[in-house]
This record gives sequence, structure tokens and C-alpha cells, in this order.
Amino acid sequence: MNIHVRGLSRTFVAQGRETPALLDVDLEVAEHEFVCLLGPSGCGKSTLLNIVAGFLRPSAGEVRVGGRPVTGPGADRGVVFQEYVLFPWLTVDGNVQFGLTLKGAPAAERRAVVARYLELVGLAAHAEKYPVQLSGGMKQRVAIARALANNPEIILMDEPFGALDAQTREVLQDELGRIQRVEHKTVLFVTHSIRGDDHRAGADQAGLSDQAARGARPLRARVHPLRERDHPRGEGRGRQGARVRRTRILALLGVLAVWAAVSYGNRALGVMMPALLPTPGDVGTVFAETARDGTLWRHVVTSLGRVAVGFGAAAVAALALGLLAAMCVPVRLMLEPIIEFVRPIPPLAFLPMFLVWFGLGEASKVAFIGYTTFFPMFVAVAAAVLRVDVTLLRAAASLGAGHLDLIRRVIVPAALPGIIVALRLGFALALFVIVGAEFMGADAGLGHLIMEGRTFFLPAQIVMGALVLGLLGSVVNALLLAAERRLFRWREAGATS
Repeated sequence: MNIHVRGLSRTFVAQGRETPALLDVDLEVAEHEFVCLLGPSGCGKSTLLNIVAGFLRPSAGEVRVGGRPVTGPGADRGVVFQEYVLFPWLTVDGNVQFGLTLKGAPAAERRAVVARYLELVGLAAHAEKYPVQLSGGMKQRVAIARALANNPEIILMDEPFGALDAQTREVLQDELGRIQRVEHKTVLFVTHSIRGDDHRAGADQAGLSDQAARGARPLRARVHPLRERDHPRGEGRGRQGARVRRTRILALLGVLAVWAAVSYGNRALGVMMPALLPTPGDVGTVFAETARDGTLWRHVVTSLGRVAVGFGAAAVAALALGLLAAMCVPVRLMLEPIIEFVRPIPPLAFLPMFLVWFGLGEASKVAFIGYTTFFPMFVAVAAAVLRVDVTLLRAAASLGAGHLDLIRRVIVPAALPGIIVALRLGFALALFVIVGAEFMGADAGLGHLIMEGRTFFLPAQIVMGALVLGLLGSVVNALLLAAERRLFRWREAGATS
């Protein structure tokens, strides 16, 4: 498949000023030809490559691939980027078969293709590793294997070895030459280096100042042995985890010891009325009594039910609207002023109005929790989606991903760490406001239990209710952290490499 560029221009506009990146560029790349675009940094090489890839639209002129105009990214043009653009949540195997999965290829075919190309780039032994466990050179070989496995007609390479050290770059240049002799793809290779050994992988060079110039030179068939080795797994991670747990337990025991020393010391010295500063023993006695007669569990279940409904509804709304606002500029522009106006208003300022609007029953408490937790989660989800690296989206699009594929297979997995943080923040806030919501018009719940202790002057009951809230928050936070570790095993893998 050939590449045909005619009269191509591209102008960028920033702060009202136009900056031309390309002016009236003509270029022809024949089928199975290896062409280098050579020029200094900033001359428009990558811009041209991005237009051919379909990531950018030209200001003038046209690009045709195989006789068809380029209107966007496509699986017929594989792209290898200068950065290490791999999907970090997928293994090497998962990255290489990404495009095949999008095409709906059978599992047996995917396994065979992945095995072939991992063998071709010398990474057959690393199929189950995550990108974080690989060196820079290994990551680029995975990117090359991923592009080739999708069987594109054209490979576009944007200074793929620019971030590598000289020795690794030399190895990969020879590797690329060897692969090209096997695959016979049409390759457009961008580089700013004029050193001859930087072009040993290619046959032709074309400078943007003179695209018609051809400087063919034969490929050198020298193949270096691959020197990257498997990174040994850390052996002290288990001991480190044990130390962390011990430190946390000791910290809690330290707080308990200080509390006991102060409260029992106050009781002995009579600094203030002993009832005002309950001891750990007093709080433990109240906990045991309320747990034994079932009162405590009734309050806990009631509060958790309200939190679950209010927080759950707010989380679903925040996830949907946060994703929509991040991906759709008009929606974001419409919601931003409303969010920024309402968000600084203390939620407790609206609590009386919720009681007026929804009454003293369950609806007012659930609605108040949902209102309070929605805004922080919405902002955090939108920010997490906006932080997704655009090169990940470009890489997926070049492998044939459509809009729904990008959302499901790239945007959500990439934004998931930020989404988990948003959920943790929202749940902590829900426990915070449930107390205020249950202060008024409630006959059950931990907030009611605390208010009852205030009404009848039972400081030990107040402290016990607060501690139970803290315990519930810690348990849920621990569950979310456990889910996070399970979902993000690739980060754990990086910590053990």
C-alpha cells in the first residue's frame, strides 16, 4: 500500500497567532518502501506523520493511503511512538493482541500471532510481564510487535528510538532492519539524526526540505544478541508489608495509650470532671452493653443503609456525568459554572431545606447524603478522565478501536485509579454527613445515638458512636484498597520487580 501526499499544509493557532508547521509538502512512498523523514527538531516531521496516521487534519492539501483519502486513524496504519505507549494494565501478551481482540479474532489465532511476533522481537519469555517490569528497549519491542501483529499495510514510526540509550538504540535499529527483511511493510520513519548508523534500519531518506531526495543504502545484516535480562523480583516485599502493618498497629496502640494515660490521669488528679473525659474502659463498657442488647447493631445497620443508598446513587451519577463532561466539551462548559457555584456552599447550610423538601423520613437523609457526596466525586472522576494520556487513545485508535472501544478498553481502565480515589473520598464524606443528617428527625442511626448521648449527658456513648463511625470508615476504606490492589496488579508487579 502506497502513501500519496500532495500540497499538504498544517497551521497551528495559539493565542491568536498562526504558526505554520508544514507548507505545501509533496511526498510519495511506494509499497514496501522504507522511507526516512529527516530534519531538525521542530521542522514538522511528526506533524506530517500524525496527519498520515489520521491523528491530525491538514489545513490544506490531501493525504491518500492506497488511493483512499485519510479521514482518521485506522488499523491499516500501525504507529510506533517515540514514548513507550503501552497499556500499563495489560501484560505484554495483552498489549500485542489488543488489535486482534478488537477485530474479534479467535483465541487460538490470537495466541499463534502473539507467539510469532514476540518470538520475532525476542520477547517470547516475557509474555506475562506488565510494561512496568520491562526496560525501555523491551517496551519499544513490544510496541513494534503490537503494530506488526495487527497486520497493517503501513508502519509509521515517530522517532521510536529517540528516548533510548545509544547501545539499546543500536540493538533495536538492527532488530528493525531484520524484521523489515521478514515482513516487507511500507514504513515511514521519522528521525532528526543525520548519523549514518541511525538509518541502518531503513533504505531511503527524505528530508522535509527536499522530499524528492532519495539516498538508498543497503541494510546491514548484523544482529546483536538481546542483552536485556529479566528483572529479578524483590524478595523483601513480604517483610516490608509486615513492617507496615506493625507500624500501623503500633500507631493505634500509641493513641490508645495516650488516651488511657490522659483520661485515667485526669480521674486520679481531678483536673476536670471525670465524666467529661471518658476512659477507654468506660467506652468499652458502653460498647459491650449496646452490642449485647442489639441496640448498637440496629443503629449501625440503619446508618449504613442510608449511606449505601445515598452514596450509591451519587456515585453512579458522578461516574456517568463525570465521564460525559470530560469527553464532551459542550457538556463540560455547561456544567462547570454550576458545579463551581454550588460546590463551595457548605452542605449543612442546605440540611434544613432538605427536611422541608423531603420531610423527616428516610428520603431527606438519603437525598442529603447524595447531594453532599456527588460534587467531590464528579470533579474527581472528570479530572481522572481528563488526565488520560492522549497517546494511549491514539495508540488504540491506530489499532482499530472505535469510540465505544476507546471508552471501555482505554479511558475507563486508565482513569480507574482516580475513580477509586473518588469513591473513597465520597464514602468518607458520606459517613461524615450521616451524623448531621441523623441529628434531626431520626429515631435510629449512629447520628441519633450520638445525639442521644448529648441529650442525656452520656459522653462515653458519644465517644463510642464516633469511634464506631471511624471503624466503619476504616473497614470500607480497607475493602476499597484491597479491590484497588486486585484491579491494579500491574502496579504491584512493578513494586516487586
